[in-house]
Amino acid sequence: MKNGKLQAIDLFSGAGGLSQGLKQAEFQVIGAVEFVENFAKSYELNHPKN
Repeated sequence: MKNGKLQAIDLFSGAGGLSQGLKQAEFQVIGAVEFVENFAKSYELNHPKN
């Protein structure tokens, strides 16, 4: 745990819906993986700090 938050990795992340839910549940998302280029670009737009 970093900063007292549980950490998570979002696999097959798409546009980042799971990451958003995890953040709202006070998890720290430390990484995400998406191989489809258009989906990865969407993720980057939705989560620029990850």
